[in-house]
Amino acid sequence: MTQIYAPDFVGKSDQAVVFLVSSLNEELKSVMERVHRGEQVVYRFEWNLAKDSEQKDMIVFALEFADENNVSIGLAPQYWECLPSVISLGLIVIMTDPGLINEENRAAVGEEPRALVIHSAFNGLDGLAEQANQRLQAGERGNLDFLLRLLSEGAESDEKPHH
Repeated sequence: MTQIYAPDFVGKSDQAVVFLVSSLNEELKSVMERVHRGEQVVYRFEWNLAKDSEQKDMIVFALEFADENNVSIGLAPQYWECLPSVISLGLIVIMTDPGLINEENRAAVGEEPRALVIHSAFNGLDGLAEQANQRLQAGERGNLDFLLRLLSEGAESDEKPHH
């Protein structure tokens, strides 16, 4: 079983949702170095509904690389409110350096690659909604209604015309 890493911070900018996961620094180091050199890194990802060690609902964002170690990021319910923004913006930026979050540190980052951009990050969220619906039909409750509401809010806002 792949280790699931918890984010230190989840937020959003005007262009992307940001997952800060400092514990992934070593695991993603070679991927980020390759991206920084301009290499194309082949990856796929999926969204899954899971239970944490305390049997509480968690969303797992699993990244699978063609020639690197796979990583999984576990989102507890307090981070789920980012989902409508994932749907509307389509980009997730995974950062491993907390210093990148502070405005004054951005200029000092230099040549160290510390961010990975995931494009079309909304792909697979319909499958996540399906997983939640299946659990609801099986009689589970928990945070599933909350999750489905967030996913439908994101889908509705994405259907509105952009001005």
